[in-house]
Amino acid sequence: MAAPYFTETDRSLNSPVQGPFDGFSYHTSIFPYFIDLQYGADVLRIAFENIAAGDDTIAGLDAALMDTGSSIGEAFAHFSFWNIFTGDRATDGGYPQSATFAKVPVTSLDVSKGANWDVDTEPFTAKWGLLTLDGSMRISTEAIDGFSQQAVVFAGTSPDDAVLLTEEGVVFDDAQVYVAIGNGFESGDAAVRIKVRADDGASNNANNENNVNNANNDNNTNNVTVDPEPEDEGCATASGSPSVWFILLALFGFNRRSNRSRRVRN
Repeated sequence: MAAPYFTETDRSLNSPVQGPFDGFSYHTSIFPYFIDLQYGADVLRIAFENIAAGDDTIAGLDAALMDTGSSIGEAFAHFSFWNIFTGDRATDGGYPQSATFAKVPVTSLDVSKGANWDVDTEPFTAKWGLLTLDGSMRISTEAIDGFSQQAVVFAGTSPDDAVLLTEEGVVFDDAQVYVAIGNGFESGDAAVRIKVRADDGASNNANNENNVNNANNDNNTNNVTVDPEPEDEGCATASGSPSVWFILLALFGFNRRSNRSRRVRN
């Protein structure tokens, strides 16, 4: 049911149903599946209890995730990072069925001399990049003027080594690193600047700032001046009122919990 989601990533996870034959809302059950695998079925149960107690659906899930030290914004970006590793990109970790899922569009960028990449996304959409590095390089994030919300970024080489990027940054020694940029806000665009610098062993303020390929572009574009070579172009579209994925989230969690209980009794 969930596999077609990977061919419709230009739609918000929170997109409203578009007619009686629109199966997208069912396809988004991949998100509660991720929640179950990464955080456990109890998070889904608690989210449903929060909703039953009067929270709106997003707030109910966010509160349940906060009990684990996460949030809906962080979880959505982490989910988006897992979604890179499908099809022939599948590796150990992530979804057990990842090799059978279609691939999301990933933009390849040579940032070996350092770069700033400004990316903006609409609610509950994501964009993805494959960064080619040169030696030890620090990847960090910072807010972009003009945007009140900052997108969340995960980076790494496989689902199991996903790292949340911050202003301090993380040093990578890999030749190539994947990044997922997610907007887990219910409304409004979220943006982020991804900064790549040669690591000087001290901070993310690299000593080669003058040699950096800056992406001083319009906030509505994702172009960088490092001559990107995309596998496919990333995209995002407008979101709408909540879809049924929140209901699927709760039902999925209870079903998993029920099945586990039956296995224990048997």
